[in-house]
Amino acid sequence: MYKTIKPYIANSLFLLIVLSIFSIPFSHADIIYLNNGNKVEGIVLEEGEDTVKVKLKIGTMTFSTADIEAIEKSTEEEKVVLEEKWQDQKEKSVAEYKKIGARSKQTVETAPATEEKTVKQKKQTKQRVPARINWVRNFDQALKKAKSSGKPIMIDFYTDWCGWCTKLDKDTFSDKRIRNLSTNFVCVKIDADKNKSLTQKYGVSGYPTTVFLDSSGKKIGNIGGYLPPDGYEREMKKYIN
Repeated sequence: MYKTIKPYIANSLFLLIVLSIFSIPFSHADIIYLNNGNKVEGIVLEEGEDTVKVKLKIGTMTFSTADIEAIEKSTEEEKVVLEEKWQDQKEKSVAEYKKIGARSKQTVETAPATEEKTVKQKKQTKQRVPARINWVRNFDQALKKAKSSGKPIMIDFYTDWCGWCTKLDKDTFSDKRIRNLSTNFVCVKIDADKNKSLTQKYGVSGYPTTVFLDSSGKKIGNIGGYLPPDGYEREMKKYIN
């Protein structure tokens, strides 16, 4: 009675068997026991002399009767319940697929805006680096500003006749890294020839000299003489809060 399985079935038989075993509920279904020890659950639609047509959760499949050992059938009521479950699962899968598609579309649409925002933020960060150091020329005003902001004070003691002072201004204070770090300080420029008392108070005897104070005006460090940007940057970082 049983004949060999049809050629067009043979190539996909194993895959569909595996999928059906893992995808279909074990209740309310007809059970088709195969000669190779596997079983398939579904709804038997047609039983012919040579083939058996079975509705699976993933589609319809035709088996050769030669490959079937036995068929255990469920009731019609159970088959109706099974088909209803399949339909419900299918609708849920479609709904979930649509949700995923909608989220993916939203991600794609918002990505350019996010990238644009990131670029804008980077530009704004770059623009925060001042074009020049914001020097305060009055020490009392600088101290008041430091106390209110909590920032340390950086004082550049210079003289008009000091060549290294001019070089410090030209090469170091103009450097982007130094300008950037200067925002962490209240920066003060003091003409030593015109402010002898302040010069003596902080023990300045040569020029240029940079003195660092905490926000209360207490001396916490100094740089004696000229330093190029790399060295000056290292020193400044020591006194940043």
